[in-house]
Amino acid sequence: RFVSKKKGSSFKKCHEQILPLLKKDMNDWCNKVYNNACSFNGVYQPKVPDDQSHEFYAFSGFRRAWSMMDLPSKITLLEFMEGTKSLCELSHKEMKERRKKLGKPVHKEEYSNMCFLATYCITILIEGFGFSLDSVINFIKDYDGYKVEWALGSMLYEINGLPWTYKPKEITEDISSIDGIVIKDGGDGKIKIQNVMDLADTNKSYERKKELVMKHFTQFMISGVVLAFIAL
Repeated sequence: RFVSKKKGSSFKKCHEQILPLLKKDMNDWCNKVYNNACSFNGVYQPKVPDDQSHEFYAFSGFRRAWSMMDLPSKITLLEFMEGTKSLCELSHKEMKERRKKLGKPVHKEEYSNMCFLATYCITILIEGFGFSLDSVINFIKDYDGYKVEWALGSMLYEINGLPWTYKPKEITEDISSIDGIVIKDGGDGKIKIQNVMDLADTNKSYERKKELVMKHFTQFMISGVVLAFIAL
C-alpha cells in the first residue's frame, strides 16, 4: 500500500503497481481485429467521445475517492489527478482533519486505502478506458432523485442487448391508478424508460401519460456502469 502514517502515501508507487493489472499486453489481437478500438485486458471498446457532446457520471468507488478531495462535483480528470496526488500526500492526521471537515464521507479505517483507490480510479479512466485529462466527469450519488447504483446500469446494459419488444396489454378491470416503470425497446437500439400513471379508462388500452422518468437516463446509466463496474 506504500503508506506512512506520518508522511502519507506514494501516488507514483501506487500507479506503478496498478498499471500491470490492466493487462494492456493482452490487447494485441483485439487491436488487430477491431482496428485499435480496445481498452484493456483484450476487451473491445469504442473510443470515448472527446468533443464534450456527452456527459459522463461517476459513482460508487469513484465517488468515494472524490469525496475526500474537497473538489466540486463536476471537474476535469486533470483536476481529479491533482486531487489524487494531493490526497496521497496527506498523513493520517491530515486525513483525519480533512475527513472531519468534509462531513466524514469515509470510515477512518479506510485512510490507508484512499491513495490506492483514487490512483486506481484515475489510472483506469485515463490509461484503461481512454479518457483524456480534459474530460469532464460528474461525481454523483443521486440523479434526479434516484439513487444511482452499478446494478441498475448493468441491468439496462444487459437488457439493451436482448432481441425483445414490449407489447402493452389491454386494461380490462377498474383501476384508479398504477404506479410503475415500463422498460421498452425504442426501435433505435436504446432502452427507453417510461412511468405508467393514472390508467383509469377501463374501455381503452391504457395510454402512457407521463414523459420519460429521467432525461437521457439510458445514456447516463450505460455510461455510468462503465465507470463503476470495475471500481467496486
